[in-house]
Amino acid sequence: MSYARFYALARHIEGFNDEVKEALVWQYTNHRTTSLHEMSEKEYHTMCTSLERRDGYQAELRQMRSKVLHQMQLIGVDTADWNAINAYCYNPRIAGKPFGWLKLNELEELLKKLRAIRAKMQRGGE
Repeated sequence: MSYARFYALARHIEGFNDEVKEALVWQYTNHRTTSLHEMSEKEYHTMCTSLERRDGYQAELRQMRSKVLHQMQLIGVDTADWNAINAYCYNPRIAGKPFGWLKLNELEELLKKLRAIRAKMQRGGE
């Protein structure tokens, strides 16, 4: 299991250190362990989801998804069709994976690409 999700969230926790990590793990394993590696996948998922909600991550993710979908719509992607959205995002030159799998930082990069594509289209360089 990769712990990238947890450490990405940890960057937003003020004063984060090993003691904070152990306290979080202790809390979400119902006082069973302080080791991230000994957590079950369910415990890990619950902890990360809780941290995302507390941190406003979900709201930020939702807002960024909305911005990306708006840019897609402006360049001609049918945003009412999830298959079209996913097919567009799956292109390796765009994102290389389905829309729903994109993390916040990936959505930010995609937004930049879409704005550049739109600017090029407006200049007539389709």
